[in-house]
Amino acid sequence: MLCLHKNLKKRKTAVQIQTRNMASFQHTLTREAVRRLIQGLQIRQSDIPFVRRVGDSVTAKIPIPLGTSIKDIAFEKFSAELIRPAGARKDFILLYLHGGGYVLGSAKTHRAFIAKLANECGIRALSVDYRLAPENPFPSSLDDALEAYFWLIEEMKFDPSQILIGGDSAGGGLALATMLALKKMKKPLPLAAVCLAPWTDLTVSGQSIIENKTKDTMIQHFDIPSWAKMYYSDYDPQHPLISPLFGDLEGLPPILIQVSEDEMLRDDAVRFAWKAREAGVEVELQKWKGLIHVWQMFWQYIPEARDAIKQMEIFMNRQIQKSEMLIR
Repeated sequence: MLCLHKNLKKRKTAVQIQTRNMASFQHTLTREAVRRLIQGLQIRQSDIPFVRRVGDSVTAKIPIPLGTSIKDIAFEKFSAELIRPAGARKDFILLYLHGGGYVLGSAKTHRAFIAKLANECGIRALSVDYRLAPENPFPSSLDDALEAYFWLIEEMKFDPSQILIGGDSAGGGLALATMLALKKMKKPLPLAAVCLAPWTDLTVSGQSIIENKTKDTMIQHFDIPSWAKMYYSDYDPQHPLISPLFGDLEGLPPILIQVSEDEMLRDDAVRFAWKAREAGVEVELQKWKGLIHVWQMFWQYIPEARDAIKQMEIFMNRQIQKSEMLIR
């Protein structure tokens, strides 16, 4: 059930709360499988290269929607995947930044999910395999995201108003940081953003980091403060391009944020949404109950993931339609 609340200042901002009496049976099984897989897992810095290889190997085998093509794009310091659903329109594109705490994750780990999202929206996607910490701390990933954005404009000939940006977890935070960097550079911003449980506060001050530690099966065993330090390195973690929560959010384009009440990053998402709203940004905050971190990745197995992807598709296509009306 979707409940729409509007009692807002400046521009209208929608806060959508999706509630369920209980998680689906499929989600319960998935949560238990994840719990057993990573129970007691402690990733030391020396383990990171091995964990990355395993993650890429396992997730690369997940099938993508039929008719979807993948093209490797080589940049000087990183790479990306151009994902093309069959029959996708060519005038809009999604720039997607994967999650993984700025330490793990890749275009391969997120390929199936991004391909599904692109197929549902009927547009192409560029999945950025940005450089990771600790080998490449801030601002490496941000530099890569910006380079990919400008490549879409300069080489692929997209207007910024034809680009949507998105990401999950650390990638969601990076998407928001990318927009703040563009704003600081006085460059045109993308059409809109979609962020799934974005990591917006690398000072790790959100109360849900503690409150949900026993609930968040996906990341409860990870040392989040240590991973944050690997990324921000010698910089101040309150730097707005590291922790977008502390940035000047006025003037950002419409943003959709999805988060579960049980996620450790819940407060990162919720605090950012309300701060953006106070800055006059058009925000849709969709909150689910009882779901694992970035449950949207499990769209093959759980109905809540497919529901969330549908909401993303509705939001993005609505922004595209608004853009088209302005052009006419």
